[in-house]
Amino acid sequence: METLAGRNGGNWMLRPDARASAPCRLFCLPFAGAGASQFFPWKSLLPPFVELCTLQLPGREGRFREPAFVRADEAAEHVAREMLAWIDRPYALFGHSMGALLTFEVARSLRRRGCRLPFVLLLSGYPAPHLPRDQAPVSGLPKEQLIERLREMQGTPEVVLRDPELMNFLLPALRADFAICETYTFREEPPLPIPMVVFGGAEDNEAPPPRLEPWRLHTSAGFRQETLPGGHFFLHSSRERLLQHVVHALRAGVGADAGEVAGARG
Repeated sequence: METLAGRNGGNWMLRPDARASAPCRLFCLPFAGAGASQFFPWKSLLPPFVELCTLQLPGREGRFREPAFVRADEAAEHVAREMLAWIDRPYALFGHSMGALLTFEVARSLRRRGCRLPFVLLLSGYPAPHLPRDQAPVSGLPKEQLIERLREMQGTPEVVLRDPELMNFLLPALRADFAICETYTFREEPPLPIPMVVFGGAEDNEAPPPRLEPWRLHTSAGFRQETLPGGHFFLHSSRERLLQHVVHALRAGVGADAGEVAGARG
């Protein structure tokens, strides 16, 4: 795995399986409290024409000593700046839950900078950004109540939730990430000229399918919504099916035919 420090220090970009000749890159942004390693299992499921690049935000895993962002605009601006050296070839952005919100704002930041834009946005498990929040704030909950809320979301293993020392380590980043979503203020801008594929879980109470459909208002270049089996963390329970859709969108966007895929080198 290649780990690359950013302009201001910190290992922003992780490439678990560097593929220098891959025709396109897939940048992934994690959900609340998670680190870049959440996407490492994807490397064995992506075809050779895709190079997986996972973005490591401050406050987690190898960057746990750094203060985590608490505002979406600040986080998105930093991520966009760190990506500039890596968008020299066709690329796509994927984000789940909080990561989907940041993905959207990163794309808008890149447009404001006049940079090369992704050929597709892959947005997962987050309501359309202009919709009012329908979830009660959780970032300031007492520890036990916050742990119970995490249990309801079914994204954290029970063995982790029952480990006081581990939870004390994880909770600061979780609180910061929840604050990113809770303090987010949508700003009107023209729709992005980027196709969007929006994924949701059929049983997801955090981002039910009807709250995903309005994402179509934020693109002028095509929209597709895919509903997969599972709850909010369907990206784990339906991983292979999700990645089938992801690869389809990447292949369509980069124009990779069978020969191009076969010719790419890892």
